[in-house]
Amino acid sequence: YADIYTSRVSNFLYYTPFVYFRSQEQ
Repeated sequence: YADIYTSRVSNFLYYTPFVYFRSQEQ
C-alpha cells in the first residue's frame, strides 16, 4: 500500500510541473 501511494505521489510530482509549464506555454 505504502509503495503504491509513494509511486502515485512521485507520478503526481513529476507530472504536475509538466502540465503547469505546458499550460503556461499557451
